[in-house]
Amino acid sequence: MSVTMQVSSKMGVSNRHVRNLLVWGEHGETSLVDAQFAQIQQLGQWNMLGTALHDDRWLRHDLVKVKLSNCSGRCLVLRFFFLCFMYLLNF
Repeated sequence: MSVTMQVSSKMGVSNRHVRNLLVWGEHGETSLVDAQFAQIQQLGQWNMLGTALHDDRWLRHDLVKVKLSNCSGRCLVLRFFFLCFMYLLNF
């Protein structure tokens, strides 16, 4: 599950109502979630995620420690097969 999906699920809104949520680094354990400037749209108004969430522990500890390693393994395998496929197309 992506970080945006986790935030939108926690807040009970659609993914498109979350913006400015950043993930720094590569997929996996070197990733760092940066929600400092993240915003969420509720009732037609954009608010800072930290203000709207009312759960500082989840935002600062649980969300920041999200491991994207499940995605990274799949992403790497898919990337490998895609590159192999592209390589074969060139023959």
